[in-house]
Amino acid sequence: MKYWWTLFLFIVLGTLVYGQNSEKLMLKTGYNNKLILGVDNYVSILGMQAHPISEDQVSAFLCTSYQYLNKKEPIPLEMTKEYGQFKVHPDSLGWVEFRVKINGAIEKITVGIVPLKAICKVGYKVNGTLSSPKFKAQGGVIAYLDLENYDAKCVVTEFEVLRVGADGSALRVKNKGGRFEAAAQGIIKKAVAGDLYIFRNIQYYCPGTAAQEASAIFIEIE
Repeated sequence: MKYWWTLFLFIVLGTLVYGQNSEKLMLKTGYNNKLILGVDNYVSILGMQAHPISEDQVSAFLCTSYQYLNKKEPIPLEMTKEYGQFKVHPDSLGWVEFRVKINGAIEKITVGIVPLKAICKVGYKVNGTLSSPKFKAQGGVIAYLDLENYDAKCVVTEFEVLRVGADGSALRVKNKGGRFEAAAQGIIKKAVAGDLYIFRNIQYYCPGTAAQEASAIFIEIE
């Protein structure tokens, strides 16, 4: 509940903050012009000056709903420049305010922070078909990140697997962790052509985030 309340405040308060962005700056991130929570983010900043923005011109500050509502000063963030881009690592939801000194004046631009989301798969498929031997060879449910340039790993903590047999029978077990436990393996090894396997109630977490639930996975055995 606390996580969703913070996210709600971010959406409402962030709308107010974005109105303060400088028209003399342009910023680009690798994820829909947002920053991802709990990982290194690489940001390109362009300003109205003849030469590229240098590291000593820029500072970054973390703003959270707590800082905003309690009128607290934003939290300074460590920032470095690598290969022409600025690297910043936000560890709380909210937004980051970049302050850039141009021609003696401080220009500001803010960027929202969003939690990292994964795509959960079995046999590298969200939905689809697998042969019985290939399906039986799988080790579990993985949380897959379809993002470039982000060094982060998401972890599956639990899920439920349901087998609907071609003969009309049904079996269901719960599994802790991402790898198949003994009970889940027992169901997986029963796979024959025509069976349908449903992986649901998949819980996972990514760096800096609370547990999230993935969409169900449907695998038909061919």
